[in-house]
Amino acid sequence: MTAPCNPIALKPPPLSLQTLETLLNRSNDTLEQASHSEASRRLKVASMVYSRWTEGGKDEAVLAERYLDGTIDVLDLLLCEDSCRTNWSPVDHGNKTTGPCSSISGASTLLSRPADRTASSVEPDQEIQTGVNHTGGMRAGIPRRSADQLTYDDFVLQYMAPNLPVMIQGVTQGWAASRDWVDEEGEISLSFLAERFGNAQIWATECTSAADGYGGGRRHEMSLREYAAWWKQDKAGLDDRLLYLKDWHFVNEFPDYQAYSTPPFFRDDWLNDYYDMRSGGKHSDGWHEDEGGRSHDSIVNSDYRFVYLGPAGTKTPVHADVLNSFSWSVNLAGCKLWRLLPPQHTHLLYDRFGNELAPAFDADEARPGHFTNLAAARKHAVEVQQGIGEAIFVPSGWHHTVENLEDTLSINHNWLNGFNLHWAWELLQKEYAGASAAIDDCRATCSGQEFEALVQRNMAANCGMDFRAAGEFVASIALRELQLLEAAGALSVAVLGPDSRNDYGHQGAG
Repeated sequence: MTAPCNPIALKPPPLSLQTLETLLNRSNDTLEQASHSEASRRLKVASMVYSRWTEGGKDEAVLAERYLDGTIDVLDLLLCEDSCRTNWSPVDHGNKTTGPCSSISGASTLLSRPADRTASSVEPDQEIQTGVNHTGGMRAGIPRRSADQLTYDDFVLQYMAPNLPVMIQGVTQGWAASRDWVDEEGEISLSFLAERFGNAQIWATECTSAADGYGGGRRHEMSLREYAAWWKQDKAGLDDRLLYLKDWHFVNEFPDYQAYSTPPFFRDDWLNDYYDMRSGGKHSDGWHEDEGGRSHDSIVNSDYRFVYLGPAGTKTPVHADVLNSFSWSVNLAGCKLWRLLPPQHTHLLYDRFGNELAPAFDADEARPGHFTNLAAARKHAVEVQQGIGEAIFVPSGWHHTVENLEDTLSINHNWLNGFNLHWAWELLQKEYAGASAAIDDCRATCSGQEFEALVQRNMAANCGMDFRAAGEFVASIALRELQLLEAAGALSVAVLGPDSRNDYGHQGAG
């Protein structure tokens, strides 16, 4: 089997010792503060909440009103540590600018963080914002940095470690995809894509309403050539469907075509490294080869590297990325509008019963009285446009929507590493509890082993991974990292001699 030509095979830049020290000190400071004040603080908050929520009586209907009158927001602010808040406030500097998408312009803004932020603070002149016409009270813009002026250490300290979004400009230089997939006018070259990759099987989702997208609209399996033919029909006004090509596993399907290289900020990617290690050897259940090559099913389950292609108006509804992963997305052509909500406000996206996730941030306009907290959600959300050659970093757990304001072609990766693995583990635990509760009535009709197998199967279907795969994933990465350390230690001994010792007074690893 041919190993995929991996755009993330390049290693991420090494972190400096100063950055590592900063990260370690930040963790130690958090633990020390928590040990002194957390217990008394929680008792005080619990007492305040109990007194406030029971002052009108302990009737269940009365207590339920606390979820509708905004009290839950006050509780959220009391419980949320300063380090996880994103209380950014737009500051209008009075000048106007045009955003990355030529069709929309608005007020130029700078986002100023609270003065008490520590190592993740950025000077205002480093945060050039996008002009947008923001919706329903949303904050406008996120930090915008130039790739040639942002070091990997700064990216880690200011965005990845504190789990905050950023837009990075100028990341597509030298990409074959930027040269081949786009014509001289900057438009999508469907003729090249159809001629070179026309036999590829893709999924196109109908986007006729805000609810369409992942699981919402009807999905059509077709070849890329057929999708290009539909595109021409759509532009001619001969087809009223609006189809969005999503989740095309291009890298794995065309391993010999070097379309792009992952920007250095996003190369510490354990998730796709793991899938690449699996594809190079024996595959777990669900992986198989047809006679003569890889099956379509194996490609679909091969990695978390995707190509997206859609005309203006296609969109993705409210969602958080698979496995609570990080994601990055780069536009090769067109313009996207992103709306993002920090994870501590996720509860505001659900209906008044806490069951149904709103498909859009303005879904309360179509269903008044159902999504009663969306107005509050919009106050905490941020809105930003993404232009050509820009990479947006979407942190773990941030629910978001994406809309193509123009015909748009983009590349997207989801990934996990040491900075967000705990988010994935938290999700897996929740998915396990939910999958177990959903089939609890089957518990009496099967053995414990059979019931557990059903739970794990449903869990994997819902979130893409079960506990066995999670264990295999972490073990594979740990073994890989250990081997790298041993190789580095052996090289150190070979170069410096058997008596060489590292900074900690130990002989080189090995």
